[in-house]
Amino acid sequence: MNILLIYLIIIVIIGILAYFLLKTLIKTILIISITLILLSLFTTLLISKDINEFKTKLPSSNNLILIKNNIYITGFYFNIKTNNISFLTEKELNSLNITQEKNIYKTIIIDQGYLKENLPETIIFNNISINKEDIFILLNSKDPLTYYVHNLNENQIITTIEYPQSYILTTNSSSELKGTLIILSINELRKNNLFLFLLKGYKSNQIEIYEETLTFRFIKSLPLSIIEKFTNKEENIYKEPSNI
Repeated sequence: MNILLIYLIIIVIIGILAYFLLKTLIKTILIISITLILLSLFTTLLISKDINEFKTKLPSSNNLILIKNNIYITGFYFNIKTNNISFLTEKELNSLNITQEKNIYKTIIIDQGYLKENLPETIIFNNISINKEDIFILLNSKDPLTYYVHNLNENQIITTIEYPQSYILTTNSSSELKGTLIILSINELRKNNLFLFLLKGYKSNQIEIYEETLTFRFIKSLPLSIIEKFTNKEENIYKEPSNI
């Protein structure tokens, strides 16, 4: 149930009880006003605490990111603090049950379309340009490495003539290549406001976040302007991926 609707029901019940017991309109309005103030203070403190915890624990805990396009197309476990990354194979993605994941702080499922619309046309990493369209062609490919000719001497991976582009990316598998492209994409989003990206996507049902706390459910009821006040530009906490 919408939390704002729950609050409205609480206020109506308190208003009816107050009027029934006090028999005066002025005192009833006063009681309702005090209830509104207390609910507002409680909500503000709860949201602030939860978002600050999210911003603090996300970089220092084990998490799981999944990219979804009807099915999971790529994903990886990560811990920003320890710089540990573990890419999921296609078999692991197909058998994944997020409700059974243990020792994971948050599982974040991002809709591919939402990710794409929030990325610039070109991603710059270490002075190398990567075209956004190339990224999503690879993410949706069953065997993305076949789009490349790997030149070991020059340490480059070059796309086919259909999508000519040179990248300095070294990968050992399709799952690692896809995961690396997502890391680059997230690193690009981090330049602006990654947490706002996550919360806006969550509010619009284009991002799923598990475990879903009460505050996260409440966020879906809030205007975007209020969410933006709680998401100041995050610190530069994301290290450059070690496998690129």
